[in-house]
Amino acid sequence: MATQRTVRTATRLMGLVLALGALMAGPAAQAAPTYHLIDLGPNTSVAGINHKGHAVGAYDRLGGKVGVWRDGGWHPSLPDGLANATGIGRDDVVALNVRLINGLETAGAVLPDGQLVDFRAQLGTDSSRASAATSDGTVVGYFYETDGAYAFTYRDGTVTKLPCTNEHVSCLAHAASPTRGWIAGVGPRKDADPWLLAAILFDGTSWKDLGTLGGWVADVSGVNRKGHVVGSSEIRPDDHRTHAFIHRGKFMKDLHTLGGRDSHAYAINAQNVVVGSSEVHARQDSAFYWDDSGPMIDLNTLVPHLRHLHLVNAVGINDEGWIVGNARGLDGSYHGYLLKPQSR
Repeated sequence: MATQRTVRTATRLMGLVLALGALMAGPAAQAAPTYHLIDLGPNTSVAGINHKGHAVGAYDRLGGKVGVWRDGGWHPSLPDGLANATGIGRDDVVALNVRLINGLETAGAVLPDGQLVDFRAQLGTDSSRASAATSDGTVVGYFYETDGAYAFTYRDGTVTKLPCTNEHVSCLAHAASPTRGWIAGVGPRKDADPWLLAAILFDGTSWKDLGTLGGWVADVSGVNRKGHVVGSSEIRPDDHRTHAFIHRGKFMKDLHTLGGRDSHAYAINAQNVVVGSSEVHARQDSAFYWDDSGPMIDLNTLVPHLRHLHLVNAVGINDEGWIVGNARGLDGSYHGYLLKPQSR
């Protein structure tokens, strides 16, 4: 009996040791999914994707024809050459920038009924940029005034200008979460070197300074519904190498590269999957996939039988894991693409 008790005790202790080891090691690594690729055609480009898997971009890059990819084909949004799209939200609301005769660009949107709205009158300026559209139908961007640049939101026909902080000279909105509240961007700091450009996050009330990876300049490209921010940042002063980062509330984490000098994170979803672009070696960029299970992965390696295209970047990912980006054909042609997860 004593021997049996000793064995049972040892077994329990071993189980406790293994459990503690697993907790210390963190969550078990999961294999990255493989993807089915949909080629959106030659001479196309993509800027974003919404929760339904509809992509927005140009279906004729040379002609500047803006459209939405859905149901297996492109659907025009605007007459030729008037604008470039930057994001797509609920009911296929498209955020875009309209080119004016004087050479400036003004922020605008295409509504579900096809109506083009530009924000010049409500912003009081001819110089503004629309950065993103969210799944609740909000468009975010920034506009210029004589004393700086400021963020705005557009929803249900109303433009709202967002206050900046006393800490920053300007607050430029570059990304928004799928639901209202989180807006991320960049802002030059007051009382600092004028070249220092920090990542910033608006929580619905005020801006928070997220800093940089150690260099002078950071840029922001995406924020998810948790308020986690991704972008790119110089890694050291006077060293122009730029690395992708993720910021999850405490500090900016360097995601490094695929082996080359620079990388850029462009989007993040609710599962904290990050996509972007990285140098693999000189004159060779590849789209990347990153999650908490390990270092970034060349997205080209996750698409079986990928022969006719090289995925150069990944610019959007929705909460279902669908990814959009841009690729280059073997003949040098440019292609937008859509990836759907096949397995995990």
